[in-house]
Formats: sequence, C-alpha cells, structure tokens
Amino acid sequence: MKIRIISIGVIFVTAISIMYGFINHKSNTCKKKDTAIVNKKRVAGYAFNEAIKPADELNYTIKRTGNKFIMKDKVIKAKQLPDLIEYYPHNWIETYDSVTVGVIKNGVETKLTSKNYVLTPEQISLINTVNLNDMITIHIKYKSKNPVTEKKEDNELNYELKVSPEHQAEFKGGYYKMIQHLKGNTGISVLNWAIEKDKQAILHFWVDKEGKVVNVIIKKTSGVETVDKELERLIKDMPVWNPAKSNNENVMQEFEFAIGNGMC
Repeated sequence: MKIRIISIGVIFVTAISIMYGFINHKSNTCKKKDTAIVNKKRVAGYAFNEAIKPADELNYTIKRTGNKFIMKDKVIKAKQLPDLIEYYPHNWIETYDSVTVGVIKNGVETKLTSKNYVLTPEQISLINTVNLNDMITIHIKYKSKNPVTEKKEDNELNYELKVSPEHQAEFKGGYYKMIQHLKGNTGISVLNWAIEKDKQAILHFWVDKEGKVVNVIIKKTSGVETVDKELERLIKDMPVWNPAKSNNENVMQEFEFAIGNGMC
C-alpha cells in the first residue's frame, strides 16, 4: 500500500514538473517574440532595416532666412538707432566714431554715414525705401572704456535686419505637422546618406502669394547628387501653405530648410 502511494506521488510530481517546464518555455518564447515586434516597430519608423540605422537621429528644421527681423511699419517710424535695434547697448558706448546705415536691394547695397545714433534725414529717407525681404545693415564704430585700465578702446558693432511681413507664411496644420510630413516622405537615398555622422544639407525656398513652394535652391550640398535631387523633390512636393500677409495682402516669403544628423 505504501509503495502504491509513493508511486502515485512520484508520478504526480513528475507531471507537475513537465507542465511547469512547458508553460515556462512558452512564456519565454512569447517574451522573445514580443521583443522582436517592438524592435521591428522602432526600426520601421526609419523605413529601413536596423543594420543601416543612422549614426544619429536625422533632424529637420525650417525657419525664415536671416537672423534678425524688423517690420516695415517700425522702420518708417524710426528716428534713431534704438528705434531699429532692440536692447540697444547704450551702456557700452563712451563716444561714437561713425554710424553707417545701409539698405540691400537685389544684392546691391546703398550706404550713408553719420556721427552718432541719431539718424540723419538722408538716412531716414534711405531706410524708408525698403520693401519686404530687403536688408538694413548698421555698422557702428565707437569707443568704450576698459574697466581695468580705464582707457578708451576702439570697438565695432554690426547688425543685419531683414524686413519681414507682419504675418508669416505657415504650413497648414502647424510646424509639428510639417516636420512629420517631411519625415514621412523622405526617400531611402536620404536615409542611407545619413548613416554616417555629421551629415548636413541646406536648401532655400519661397512660399508664393498662393502658398505654393517655389524657387527651391541648394545652399549647402549634401555632397551626393541623388540626395540633393531627392531633397529638392521633398521640398517642392510640400502641400500648399497659408501665405504670408502684409497690409492684408498676400506676399512672398523666403525660408531655409536644414536636414542632417548631430545638428543642434
């Protein structure tokens, strides 16, 4: 009787061990399968295999051309440099040597010089000729006091102000949707180009009065002709934007598109 009970016990324990091993093996198999699916989804966002994933994330930026901007109505009201330059550095300047104000139209610059921060009638007339996308240049030569030696030292300041419309052109749906559109339509040649580090290309384009993207040009080549052509196509094929407006009229506006990895 005891032998029969022991035999039944052994069979029961063995059966439980086999079932546990089977369930555990199945569980591990499922976990591995799930991990593979997650990896596949993560890689699929790049539209190519994990083996050729870019060295760094491919970044996209679009911004107005130029670094500093000014509205035309502000230019028309200007009588002195602080009217044009925000946070004008009065405290830096002990005395003025000269102030040269210029206007660049179609690549040609006209300049006039005065003695201090107050604009002359001639300089005021010059800046009042600006149109949208023209550039105002300001070159200031002055003397400042060295805080250690208390001696006056020669210094210079340079500004470039691009005349900008009151209402900027905008991709319909906003900036985030625009970047998602570009990422979703980037060709395989561009993605493969980005495998190596420190890749960058820059293009300029205009949004016309109807909101269409026109005049796409390469400002900094990718170094690969097929990639440059693909980037031109990517920008040209963008949907219609909301055009820029000035004085309630649609106007053209220029933009810069930069793409690359390791960009700040």
